[in-house]
Amino acid sequence: MILYLVKFILCSAALFTLFKILLSRVKSFQFNRFALLLLLPLAALAPLLSIPIEIASTAQPIFLEQTFIPNSQIEILETISTVNETSPINWIFLAYLTIATALFISKSLSIFTLLKWRNQGEKLTLGDTTILISEKAKTPFSFLNTIFLNRNDYEKETELGVIVSHEMAHISQKHYLDLFFIELFSIIFWFNPICLFIKYQAQINHEFLADQAILERNYDVNQYKKTLFEFSTSHLIPLTSPIVSSTLKLRMTMLNKIQNNRTKNLSLLASCLIGILTWGAFTVELQAQEVKATPATLVSQDIPSSDQLSKVAQELDALIESAIKIKINAQGEEIRQFWNREGLQLQIYNLYQQLPDSEKTGDRKRYGEMMTFLSKTPEKKTVSEDQLKDWQDAKEYGVWVDGKRVENSVLSRANPEDYAYYSISKLEKNATNYGKHTYQLNIMTPAYFEKTYPLLKVD
Repeated sequence: MILYLVKFILCSAALFTLFKILLSRVKSFQFNRFALLLLLPLAALAPLLSIPIEIASTAQPIFLEQTFIPNSQIEILETISTVNETSPINWIFLAYLTIATALFISKSLSIFTLLKWRNQGEKLTLGDTTILISEKAKTPFSFLNTIFLNRNDYEKETELGVIVSHEMAHISQKHYLDLFFIELFSIIFWFNPICLFIKYQAQINHEFLADQAILERNYDVNQYKKTLFEFSTSHLIPLTSPIVSSTLKLRMTMLNKIQNNRTKNLSLLASCLIGILTWGAFTVELQAQEVKATPATLVSQDIPSSDQLSKVAQELDALIESAIKIKINAQGEEIRQFWNREGLQLQIYNLYQQLPDSEKTGDRKRYGEMMTFLSKTPEKKTVSEDQLKDWQDAKEYGVWVDGKRVENSVLSRANPEDYAYYSISKLEKNATNYGKHTYQLNIMTPAYFEKTYPLLKVD
């Protein structure tokens, strides 16, 4: 998800930069309008597509080691467990949803306010357009099919006609649909700062389109400029098209600009070609292609075809497979477990000793080496009083005595001479009890130790 968000923001930034360089100063306003509308959807889509491109690489061997704890009589020996660290509440998603909801409510309130204003004040009808004389309008602006005018502005008859025509251009070209669309994307992708730049650029382009519609009626350019300055404001209402003073300089520049058609067409062609290449770059997914790969030794690696294995290897695989059971843990995840039974360990040991080195891989190597380890008697370990006290900490240690899980408090009633051997291992993240305690402690009583070692009687 993080990779997707990074690629989405970078793609939208790259495409918007191209727009600013190649199109923002070109009088191709209709093309620019749809380019801005498509920019965010295309940027959001690019990371979801995958065009694989293979690159040559040399694979290196991977060796995974497994440490085994001797335990002969335990009923279940867990061999593989995968625990996904999850949280009952995804705080990042909750923060995203909270902000998105707040923005949605804010925009909805703005729309509700404008709809409320439409029912207040004096109304005039001009074709399909409604002119509303309202004190709420500090400057002329349009929303949906309604033009809002302040009464003082309405009484300026000489300039009123061109301002109404300007706002009617916004309405007839349905610029409000663009604003709704961009605002929706700004709410969904509020974390992407490019959304704000696109919205600002789209509003400027709407003004360019409305200005162009006025000039096509042969209205005097200089008089039009004066009118824009007179009716301009710094007060911006969301989802509307007022005459904003901050954009006037750009509009004056565009009004004075004479566009060469050849330059315009070259800019459009270049923007299309470079834009497609830039967008395509974010759909590429590099994949490594092995040139000379060295076989990796993995915990669960087996030779694919059983026909190529020796009879001993096939027999050992079948023996191990019969002892592996799938169990569902408390988190609903599958765990592979090794179920011991009488004589099984000796069978595995004997078969493993007969295997050639080339076939001592995967589960055969894993269980074979474990049984080889159990065939050797380790030296006894003396337990001290201090160790017994330390091991009573349930947050640090999970305790197994003679292969059975016990409460840590059992050690408070024990003496050091009650135990002949112990082993301690640190839990990895894939362990079933990871997070419940840090270390797993396995202790053997003298009788259990003598019974366990040597576990395998080899002549």
